[in-house]
Amino acid sequence: MRNLNDFVKDILIYKGAIVEEMDNQMEILAPVDLAETLQIPENANLIFSPKENSKHIFLSYDSDVFKNIIKLFNNDGRFCTINIPAQSIKIDKMENKLNNQIILNNAVFKLVKKEEIPISYILSFFKYMAISDETQEGITASLLNEFNLSTSYFNIEDLFFLTNNLQEPLDNVRRE
Repeated sequence: MRNLNDFVKDILIYKGAIVEEMDNQMEILAPVDLAETLQIPENANLIFSPKENSKHIFLSYDSDVFKNIIKLFNNDGRFCTINIPAQSIKIDKMENKLNNQIILNNAVFKLVKKEEIPISYILSFFKYMAISDETQEGITASLLNEFNLSTSYFNIEDLFFLTNNLQEPLDNVRRE
C-alpha cells in the first residue's frame, strides 16, 4: 500500500515538477501549467499534517489541491485496455498435471483440445481511511477478474510495467 505522500509525489514528478521531501512536508517547484491546474504557487510547500497559522499548503484527501489532481489527467486512463501477451501453455506439462489432479478409475486420461480465450481484468483504485488512535490514509488497488469475479491485490508499483502496453480503449468500452 502506498501513502498519500508517495502517491502525490509520483504524480507531481510525472507532470514535470521537481520535488524534495522533508519530514512531513514536500517542497515543489512546478511548471506554470501544473501550478495553475492545482491552484498553487509555482514554488510551494505541501504539508501532510495540519498546523495552525502555517504558510504551507495542507494536503489531504479532502483538500482542494488533491481534488484538482484529477484535472491533470482529464479523462486519460479512466478506461483503457492493456494487452499483455499470454505465455504459451505446454500441452504435455498441463496433461501431466491434470492427470495427477483428476483421478479416473479404470479410464485413460487424454486431453482432447486446448482453447485460449482472452480474459479481462478491471483494475480499481480505492481510497481508505483508518481512524483509531492515529488516522491513516492511503490508496490501494485491486484486480477483478471479469470471467470468474475473483479479486487479487495489485501492487501499484507494477502499474509502471503495465503502462508500457497501454492502448486506446475499444469502441464498445464505456467512457466517463
